[in-house]
Amino acid sequence: MFKELTSSRISRQVSRINQIHGDSSNAYVFNNVKKFELIFPVNRSYMESYGIRQFWKYNLPVFKFHNDDIDFIIKKVQTTDAELEKCPVKLVIHEDSQTKEIDCKNLEPSSILSQLLEITNAEPVPSSTLESLTLKPKASYIKN
Repeated sequence: MFKELTSSRISRQVSRINQIHGDSSNAYVFNNVKKFELIFPVNRSYMESYGIRQFWKYNLPVFKFHNDDIDFIIKKVQTTDAELEKCPVKLVIHEDSQTKEIDCKNLEPSSILSQLLEITNAEPVPSSTLESLTLKPKASYIKN
């Protein structure tokens, strides 16, 4: 699933935890947001939804890690091939008193993130709390 993970089981787990924990480029706190809804078609071959799928895969786990009180809802719409162009590809942001939308059709994940940060006035997580896990090297045992 994540090609950049190492082959060792423990190393993979540590790497995945570090990915979910995030870094200064993708770890944000959303103060007034109550819910995020991602809406896109089930059909994976629909290239207009590629950006929102990547956003879902890489950014939402980090957001959930740092914003435990926000609901994240994924709505996959079942369509026929003829209806595929009409299917919405969007991110809906439910704030305290209003709802805002980002049309994500043909957008890169970085563009979706920048629009989201602009709309919500998200605050970056302090870098002092973003320490990643590291593995200690194996102790070498020498027999005499």
